[in-house]
Amino acid sequence: MEIKKLWTFPVPSTCLQNGIRFINKTANALILFDYYDENDKDKIYNGGILFNIVVAYKNTDEKFTKSLGGTYDTLVEYKNSEWLEELYKLNPEWAKIWDIRHFAIYFDSYGKYEIIAKDFKILEIKEGPLKD
Repeated sequence: MEIKKLWTFPVPSTCLQNGIRFINKTANALILFDYYDENDKDKIYNGGILFNIVVAYKNTDEKFTKSLGGTYDTLVEYKNSEWLEELYKLNPEWAKIWDIRHFAIYFDSYGKYEIIAKDFKILEIKEGPLKD
């Protein structure tokens, strides 16, 4: 399995302000977060990662995460992972049409998030905490 680094969290995930929000709506999923930046007078910022055409996801608690696989504070793509290969075998036609990929990121104290989706987008980082 090949691991491709795609994006690094702006600060150590130990600086998360209000945790992680995972939202799965229709075919898309969001990981939302806010954090304080120790190098910017502890100002609070928020942002997120949008995943498009999500076909599977899981979140593993840090106490049950077998391997970080390069995901600590880093969004990665696992190329040719077992899970991805399994899904391609289950439905090769749609897996190819959507060109699904295996993404993963680990946040300290919040565990490892793995998402099988067509693509992702990093949302704009904005000043201030997440709003309800």
